[in-house]
Amino acid sequence: MHRILIIAVLAASVLVTACGSAATPSAGGPVDLTGTWQLVSGTVDGAPFPVVAGSPVTLTVQGTTLGGRAACNQYGGELTVVDGAPRFSMTHMTEMACEEPAMTAEAAFGAALPRITGAARDADRLTLTGQGVELVFEPAAASAS
Repeated sequence: MHRILIIAVLAASVLVTACGSAATPSAGGPVDLTGTWQLVSGTVDGAPFPVVAGSPVTLTVQGTTLGGRAACNQYGGELTVVDGAPRFSMTHMTEMACEEPAMTAEAAFGAALPRITGAARDADRLTLTGQGVELVFEPAAASAS
């Protein structure tokens, strides 16, 4: 009986660890997405992502919770891992209006984020990819978010 209990506890801990991970597999192991990131470049459907000075796009990941600034408005959402691939979903966003080109950048980010299916980290860069999307982030300065 004691042996079965130990096996059950070990199996449960492996399951909890796997389900609670905010990481995706890569050639070198899981990618840790935790932190606050600022978008520095990217492409969406072959066009450069409109990075706007003074209107940063940020992404903060803590476990399965995400949030940040989408150039104009603050957003929040969830990160799940489906078949080893990250899935980002915005569940809420403030509704302020900003001047262009911030609104264009926000719309591009809002359309790109749900298309993300891959993540890679190289030194201090986080690259999120999906069909027709590549977003490159660097650690955000404390005042940027």
